[in-house]
Amino acid sequence: MVIKIHPTQHALDQFEKRIKPELPPSQRERMSNRNNVRRVLFSICNKLSLINTDSTKKHFEALFYRHGAPPLRLNLVIDVDTGTLITLWHLGVVRRKK
Repeated sequence: MVIKIHPTQHALDQFEKRIKPELPPSQRERMSNRNNVRRVLFSICNKLSLINTDSTKKHFEALFYRHGAPPLRLNLVIDVDTGTLITLWHLGVVRRKK
């Protein structure tokens, strides 16, 4: 069964505070539109392997790719039963090994 995840207003606000400042200027400008943020979060969440289990709220890690910069590791808190992204924060930058 495929579960479609939609972000809450709180998750959108947290993206604005926590993720947007880490973006390059061109991508930051595009993410000023809330609909673009919704689309990006919807896309990231729906690429995850989500399975209904006993625990409804789950933490998932995903990557958020930035233009011209290493991706950010995101921690997403998702209520699998209701299909909502509750909140998110970034765990740091993915560094490439040399």
